[in-house]
Amino acid sequence: LALSHYFQVAGTDTDQTPVKNAVLTLDGFLRLYPDSAYAAEVKQKLADCRIKQLAYENYVGRFYLKTGKYPAAIKRLQEALVRFPQTPKLDETLFYLGKAHLESGDAAQAKTVFQRLSADYPNSPLNRDAEKLLGKLAG
Repeated sequence: LALSHYFQVAGTDTDQTPVKNAVLTLDGFLRLYPDSAYAAEVKQKLADCRIKQLAYENYVGRFYLKTGKYPAAIKRLQEALVRFPQTPKLDETLFYLGKAHLESGDAAQAKTVFQRLSADYPNSPLNRDAEKLLGKLAG
């Protein structure tokens, strides 16, 4: 059942029900059978689903940002940071969160978020964009 949900997963901009169902069933499998011969594969698929969930949250957050709904973007992206810790692409989440704070007029919070981006992801290419945005504030 878990794999049927997993293989129904489509793109980031589509209904996320298959991803949610896959997470529930994969997680349930691991709770019931932690020592299964399939545990490593299930953990990998679960990690892949979490990456897809974070990508969706980033997608929605960017949409809110583009449409000027900054409080909604901030809420969505902050929740993503809490729900998906240690997930690849959190640098994107932090970047768009900082940008949403900046666009909403909260430069101090934007700076804090961009500093976290730099500290947590020093090699992220988004640091350069964050520095440019902060430079506009100073200049």
